[in-house]
Amino acid sequence: MHLFRSERTKALFAGLAAHSFLSLDEPLSARFGIILGAAAHAVGWPIPRGGAQSITSALCAHLATLGGNIKTSTRIEDLSSVESTTPFSAISLLTNSCASPQPFPTRFAAN
Repeated sequence: MHLFRSERTKALFAGLAAHSFLSLDEPLSARFGIILGAAAHAVGWPIPRGGAQSITSALCAHLATLGGNIKTSTRIEDLSSVESTTPFSAISLLTNSCASPQPFPTRFAAN
């Protein structure tokens, strides 16, 4: 059995394995770490020009060309209060994605 000795190496591998969204105790998470590590070793780390924010900025710009807009920092008490001016409407919340206009469950209440 081979174990990583350096704390930095352990942290790097744990970060790679965490991309599996499995518990790090699951054997399959280690396979994700190996695959991602091998891919990075073979072709380099996939870092976008301008940093990760450039991906978000490009997606927002593309949405704008389609007539969409993004509004942040707005409190929504009930999904039925969201107006849709486009043929489709998407509401994404940090904790939930909802397709039907219903009041938020009490577990989402602000403390």
